[in-house]
Amino acid sequence: MVMENPFEKLESRLERIESLVSRIVESGKREDHSNAKKVGNIGMAKEITGLSKSTIYRLASERRIPHAKSWGKLYFNATDLLDWISKCRREEKNSSINKGKK
Repeated sequence: MVMENPFEKLESRLERIESLVSRIVESGKREDHSNAKKVGNIGMAKEITGLSKSTIYRLASERRIPHAKSWGKLYFNATDLLDWISKCRREEKNSSINKGKK
């Protein structure tokens, strides 16, 4: 009768666990990195909105664009800006309204 070495089984399980932990750690790093990029300065706001610096400053001073201000600097959240853009989007003209006009 051949006895199975219990340490071989343990080693195989340990390798699987280490592999899973490594994947979890790597995915956590990617998520943390992507979350860090969600908050930025006026340059990020310019890139996301396509607006000029002066327009963004004006909208911020009028409190018409989502932002935070700390120690005289403006900060923008990418998700908030994208939501703001989608809320400000104009509705498309209904094609049925234009059918009667010539």
